[in-house]
Amino acid sequence: MKNFKNHKVLYSAAVLTDKSHAELLQRFYIPKDWKTYAHHMTIIFGKSLESVGMENLKDTNVTLLVTHIGKTDKVMSVRVEGCYTTNDIPHITLAVNINDGGKPVMSNDIKEWEEIEHFEIDATITEIKK
Repeated sequence: MKNFKNHKVLYSAAVLTDKSHAELLQRFYIPKDWKTYAHHMTIIFGKSLESVGMENLKDTNVTLLVTHIGKTDKVMSVRVEGCYTTNDIPHITLAVNINDGGKPVMSNDIKEWEEIEHFEIDATITEIKK
């Protein structure tokens, strides 16, 4: 059994339930050749929940409200509300055009967001470690 105490935190996030992951992928058209994600909303990259005073929320469930969709030629994301993040715009990366050089981090560069009919999805606050 691995000891994860000494493993570095890659990111802390609200990780979607399987049901919410599937719902996001079902609700939005994603081009066939794009890589899908729809996995999490990053709280902080490269640091623990403790670094943002959220250690007491680890493993707790949270409901996120999906409010907008944003897309460029390289990335597609939804904006969400309901959980703290260090990102300027709280979002979940849905898919990336990896054939055209797209990367999930490019979701932070989306400037135009289209409001959609709001709906809720579920996630669990956690730390993803190496």
